[in-house]
This record gives sequence, structure tokens and C-alpha cells, in this order.
Amino acid sequence: HRNSVSGFALMALPDATDLDALVALARYGSLSGAAKRRGVAVSTLSRRIDAAEVNLGLKLVTRHARGARLTEAGEHIAAAAAPLSGQLDRVAQLADALIAGAVLR
Repeated sequence: HRNSVSGFALMALPDATDLDALVALARYGSLSGAAKRRGVAVSTLSRRIDAAEVNLGLKLVTRHARGARLTEAGEHIAAAAAPLSGQLDRVAQLADALIAGAVLR
């Protein structure tokens, strides 16, 4: 059963953190680099990308002995998701500031 969003058929709505993992791979060029920058294990990042592939019904990454590479679909999805990833970074920074006691105006 597929969901319809804005006229497009999806397996399920993608999770923002799954898309962020894909954007990180695009940005940092490797699973290990992306995982390090996101503060997660490579296996966690890889599972998040797998979940994005399942939810979108697209092959986003080709894995090989020397790492992983975005497919053409993966490049397009990562580019579209990049603003969302930036927003997630800003939310995390804001939360850190609030936890530290920052007074925001």
C-alpha cells in the first residue's frame, strides 16, 4: 500500500533523520565520514539510509568494497533534503543553547 503525497506515490513518508543520514553521506563523501560527523556508528548511519530507501521505494546508495556512492536518485533526494538537514542542525544548536541556559529574544 502506497501513500500519496503531493501527487507522488511513496512506500511511506521518509523519516527526517533517515534523510539527514543520506545528506551527510552526500556532504562528507563516505559512510565513515558521515557517521563521524553525525556522532553515530557507521552501522547506524547505514541502517538509516536503508530505511530511507525502503520508505521512498528507491535505490539511493550503491555499496561496494571501498565504501558507498550515491545513485543518481540518491543525489537528487539528498539535494532536495539538504535544507531539511540544515534545519535539523539549527534545532539541535538551539536546544543545546537552551540547555546551557541561553536567554533567547
